[in-house]
Amino acid sequence: MASFASSTLQKIFQIKIQILWIIVAILSVYFIYHLVLNAVRPSHGFASYYTASRLLIEGEDVADFYDDDWFASNVEKYVPGVYEI
Repeated sequence: MASFASSTLQKIFQIKIQILWIIVAILSVYFIYHLVLNAVRPSHGFASYYTASRLLIEGEDVADFYDDDWFASNVEKYVPGVYEI
């Protein structure tokens, strides 16, 4: 009787492991699809972060970052060709 119960539990455990591997495979495919879909989409957010970090290093007042024209001109200085506010 004990061997029947242990073999049944082992089969249930194997089925659970297979289900988990299927879930991992599905999530991996979804992740790769999402990665490829969004990897080609341009994002200029980095320009703002980079400019803000450079301005902080240079000792600029953070309150000036909220002046759109001033900040946009500084973005153009550090990352030419990108308009970001």
